[in-house]
Amino acid sequence: MSASAPWSERRENRVTVHASCHTCGGPWGFTNLLVSKLPDGRIQFDPHATGCCTVTIEEDAARTVMNALAKWLG
Repeated sequence: MSASAPWSERRENRVTVHASCHTCGGPWGFTNLLVSKLPDGRIQFDPHATGCCTVTIEEDAARTVMNALAKWLG
């Protein structure tokens, strides 16, 4: 499923974004960034979708990210 697929076509609490890892190298789309909404409401970013290094943010921080992306993307 592509990253542009409507949210309703994805699992409600998880989406995979095709990305590029500048540390590991590889072509664009080589790395999967798994973004999940955890049961407690926090948002978790899982680079490489392996679970070995995750970034978890609270709802307020997620809104900050959302607002920044909306501004940058127009």
